[in-house]
Amino acid sequence: MRNCIILAPHPDDELIGCYRLFRANRVSHVMYFNDFADHIRRHEIRKCADIYGFTPMFVGEPIPADGIVYIPNIRDHHPHHKVVNGIGRSLPNRKRFYSVDMNVEKIVLPPEHQADKFGMLNLIYKSQRSLWDRDAKYYLFESDLATDLLTTYRTRIRERLPNRPEIYVEASYRIDADLLAFELDSLLKDEEFRYDDYHRIAVKCLEYIVATFNRPPIVKVTIDNITVEYNENRN
Repeated sequence: MRNCIILAPHPDDELIGCYRLFRANRVSHVMYFNDFADHIRRHEIRKCADIYGFTPMFVGEPIPADGIVYIPNIRDHHPHHKVVNGIGRSLPNRKRFYSVDMNVEKIVLPPEHQADKFGMLNLIYKSQRSLWDRDAKYYLFESDLATDLLTTYRTRIRERLPNRPEIYVEASYRIDADLLAFELDSLLKDEEFRYDDYHRIAVKCLEYIVATFNRPPIVKVTIDNITVEYNENRN
């Protein structure tokens, strides 16, 4: 069943990140956000669409609301990937997260799939071949997750704050979510870290990024600083 819509920051991201979906004939649409004006890249997009039978779309067109949207993971390094992640997260569709950098939980493709993916990347995206010639991760692995780092951390914080749903922290993409959650549990047991002290931070939903680099006490310092700044601005 073709019910998957891939948001691709650049042509080739869709095939690097979601090869198994194409192989299973599950992709109905791919929306491209950058690098599609060049005639070479446009030709590569058409070739990919012809081979795999999907409808190519370009930024500005309406995204179908009845499919599963595949979004680049927030931990991908390229800033375009982070922008598209934010766009995808705002959609009403069911969501899953793929990776191009393969720096999150991933699977090793079977050898025959590795060979086929490598061959299809070379056949379709010849202009980008230096990427996978230089680094085999682009065809050896794949990631398909039901959540990304920000969603994981936000959910854990909200579980700890059932009566304060308007206050939560989004972790930086640099943090390993499971490790941070484990360390954060210890921090939240600290009697001095009382959320009652911080509920004045927001009169409406407040989101911010805290780059703790696996040092959760920085979360407390950051909230303290935001609280002080918020109260000073109110006065």
